[in-house]
Amino acid sequence: MTDLVGHISSAITIAKAMSELSDKFDKAIFKNHIADLYLELAEVKTGAAQLMDELRELKAEVEEHKNNPLRWMGAVYRDNGNHPFCPACYDDRSKRIHLKSTYLDESFICPICRNEFEEPD
Repeated sequence: MTDLVGHISSAITIAKAMSELSDKFDKAIFKNHIADLYLELAEVKTGAAQLMDELRELKAEVEEHKNNPLRWMGAVYRDNGNHPFCPACYDDRSKRIHLKSTYLDESFICPICRNEFEEPD
C-alpha cells in the first residue's frame, strides 16, 4: 500500500514539474517527464488492481463466514450442519478442514495437520 502511495506521489511530482516547464526547455525533457509519468501511473494501476483483487477475496471470505459461521463447541469448531472442523488449521491459516472420525468414533483427526481432538464428555 505504501508503494502505491509512493507512486501516486511521484506521478504528482512529475506532473507538477511538467506544468512548470517553460517554452525555453527542450521537448526531450518534456517527453522524458511524460515517459516517467506513464511508468508511475502504470505502477499505480497495477497496485490498484492487486488491491481490488485482495479486497474481492476478503469480501468473499467475510461473506462465507457470515453465511456459514463456525462456532467453538467442545474441542472443535462446528458449522451450521454440525460438521467438526480442525481448530489448529482454522486458527493458524483460516482453513476449514473437516475432521475425520477415528476408528472408535471417540475422537477426531485432521487429515492435513494430523492433530487429534477429543470431544469432552
